[in-house]
Amino acid sequence: MDLRAYQREAIKAVLQLLAHGALSVCLVSPTGSGKTVMGVELCDRKRALVLAHRRELVVQWVERLRQRYGSDAVGVLMPGYPHEPHKRIQVGTVQTVMFSKLPNVELLLLDEAHHYVLTNSWGQKTRLYDAEDADDFVAIDDVFARFPQTQRIGLTATPQRYDGTPLGDMFGHRHVAAQHSELLRLGHIVPWSLFSPPEETGNEFAISPVDAYRNLGDAGRAFAYFERISVAAEWERQFDREGIKVRTISAETPRRVRDEALSAFRHGDVRVITNVFTMTEGVDVPEVAVIILGRRFVHISGYLQACGRAARAADGKRRAILIDLFGSSLRHGNPSADIQYSLDGTGMRPKEQDDKKKSQKREYLAPDVGQHGLQFLYGLSNAAPPKNVPEQFLRPLDTKLAKRLRQRAARRGGPTVARLSDDLNGGLTQ
Repeated sequence: MDLRAYQREAIKAVLQLLAHGALSVCLVSPTGSGKTVMGVELCDRKRALVLAHRRELVVQWVERLRQRYGSDAVGVLMPGYPHEPHKRIQVGTVQTVMFSKLPNVELLLLDEAHHYVLTNSWGQKTRLYDAEDADDFVAIDDVFARFPQTQRIGLTATPQRYDGTPLGDMFGHRHVAAQHSELLRLGHIVPWSLFSPPEETGNEFAISPVDAYRNLGDAGRAFAYFERISVAAEWERQFDREGIKVRTISAETPRRVRDEALSAFRHGDVRVITNVFTMTEGVDVPEVAVIILGRRFVHISGYLQACGRAARAADGKRRAILIDLFGSSLRHGNPSADIQYSLDGTGMRPKEQDDKKKSQKREYLAPDVGQHGLQFLYGLSNAAPPKNVPEQFLRPLDTKLAKRLRQRAARRGGPTVARLSDDLNGGLTQ
């Protein structure tokens, strides 16, 4: 298998840690970096047990492992599949593993490791739920007790649970495969244009998701995230009334219907997928170019997982657009910012917060739309400005700034879009 340089280095580093006696390693790898590819390679020549927290992820892992090692090497621990414990690599969920007879394994691989929790030594249960991903945390105690001396590797793009807790209770070491800046430089992910209200809106939409998509989405294919099925269904009706082809996917959507919707989306027959707690992980659809946050994201892990769906590079895709209707990005920052990772304390923090002396450029477009309005907060130097943004989306902050914005727009060939760099340490620059 052809591996990228940082993938080879990450695999080498993890194996060295295990060879020197480490029992557990968390391999952190941002969306678009090829986390599954590295996980597949780590199973080479080992009797391995791969755990995923959802059925569809089990199926994806089985497909990838069989492509690499052949069907004779990979068994499936899931209803509807034959039980073949003699095969070198087994894939299943915590629930299916605990009801399966298996020989000892040499490696335990946890996909999306931030979904797993332990009971602490005082017998108090760690939180198994969070408002951002209800009922989607899985207790791993019994599996660890069954394989107490088995080396384990956790794979995740976000080593922090959705309730904000880090993963130091499960892993003694971590290795970061790559940062967003490296993936951008190598062309594996695309830069962002980010729209957000000037402040967090509480429980109110800054503007209508339909208006936001029509005015700012550049006609790209979009994933729109909502908090409840009823809300997603209502906005599906609103998109449909405007002639925008749309489908809704939730945890209650049958697998066949979900697959049909995603297939239509990939082919361009559907432009928007509204969803509730589903399109955050294990969904590899590079055609997604727009993310609409129609709900709050309290913790950075859920925020980055949702944004990551549009980060992957694809043919003809110059940038991704984030339309944040509640202001979560004001709390968590640019989704392509490099991250400081830790297994203790604060599991994830944008590196810019750790170095106040660094100068970071912001580019913004301050409109006057609805109660809160949206502003163009972040843009990288190689990110194209949004096209066809209506004139009403330009609201100068003061007279001098208005003049400079309009001059900048005129120099760029039109009055509808202006970009201005704002040094966060103070002062405006031409």
